[in-house]
Amino acid sequence: MKRFRLPKWTWATWLAGVAVSFAVLETIGLLTTADGDTLSEATRRWLGIDPVRPWRIAGSVGFATVLLGFTAWFLPHIVFRWGWWQPFKRNDDKAGLPPVSDPKSPQVSDTRQEAR
Repeated sequence: MKRFRLPKWTWATWLAGVAVSFAVLETIGLLTTADGDTLSEATRRWLGIDPVRPWRIAGSVGFATVLLGFTAWFLPHIVFRWGWWQPFKRNDDKAGLPPVSDPKSPQVSDTRQEAR
């Protein structure tokens, strides 16, 4: 059975659509004089920060937790190709580099391989 794959342009198109939508809505919010029209003002209202609401502490802690948690996952996921479903692994074959264990390779050996 052949696995379905999204076209390469799919995520770029989605991201561009989100960016353009945000830019349009934020520009409208900045040009109007009403309070609460920008994303920052709306977020503060939803979290109970401005105006102060009883859920302000819970909203602020929850928002900070979600934001920090997403950043803690997303940064290594993108930079190191790491995910919760797989341990860190080298992808030298995708970069066109010779494998580390190749004795003919002139590159410096990997200390992670030697420690095993």
